[in-house]
Amino acid sequence: MDYLLDVSPAAQDEVRRLPGHIRQRVRRTIRSLADDPRPPRSRQLNFALSDAEPRRLRVDRWRIVYAVIETDYVHL
Repeated sequence: MDYLLDVSPAAQDEVRRLPGHIRQRVRRTIRSLADDPRPPRSRQLNFALSDAEPRRLRVDRWRIVYAVIETDYVHL
């Protein structure tokens, strides 16, 4: 099952400001979350969001913080 990614404009701006080699790794990592939003190296965060599972994933010294929201989505 593929997941839909929604990256906020603020997060996109942050990624653009990263050094080139890290920027590419972060973009690849974010894109890979569409296939597996809970990779083994990610960690669940200990705070509550309604209907969402907050997680983080490290890329060197940077962290990607994101939420997994499970919904029924039908492609037409």
